[in-house]
Amino acid sequence: MKLNKSIIHSSFISKLKLLNEKISLLENNFESLFELISLSKRTLNKKGKIIFAGNGGSASQSQHMAAELVNRYKLNRRSLPSVSLTSDTAVITSIANDFNYKYIFSRQLSAIGNKNDLLILLTSSNKSLNILEAIQQAKKMKIKSVLITSDKSKIVKKTDLIIKLPCENTDTYQELELIFSHFYIEMLEGLI
Repeated sequence: MKLNKSIIHSSFISKLKLLNEKISLLENNFESLFELISLSKRTLNKKGKIIFAGNGGSASQSQHMAAELVNRYKLNRRSLPSVSLTSDTAVITSIANDFNYKYIFSRQLSAIGNKNDLLILLTSSNKSLNILEAIQQAKKMKIKSVLITSDKSKIVKKTDLIIKLPCENTDTYQELELIFSHFYIEMLEGLI
């Protein structure tokens, strides 16, 4: 395919329109967003930590969110206790090798989690066994869990809160996930 400015421009405009349409649908989740921010604030007030996990692009996003809580987003403020279960490749690969890939998050959660923590899971499909195992482990440990997912996924009843980012395709979902993440961090950071 030849480099063509009109094709690039058309694709760019189409992507912006799609994102704008999807962002406006986030308003339908306002109550859930408010509840997530409230849960997060209560977690931090109780000296708990916010734990993130996800696969693929959502793994990177979970690391991004943890980093902004530990360090900063827009405000210079105290460091907030947060960790991503996707960061330690030695732990992840040893669990996958010795047990099964579906336990990579639940085993870590059993090691570092406590009842004052909050587990936030990001997934475009909500079908990954490691996400489902983490939800079950959180329930056993009385850790609140939040699932951020697309609206095409099956709903997991064991999760305390579900936030649906309405998307049919993974790339747009991941872009929306980034916008949502920045909104969440900015709101939480303003309350601390």
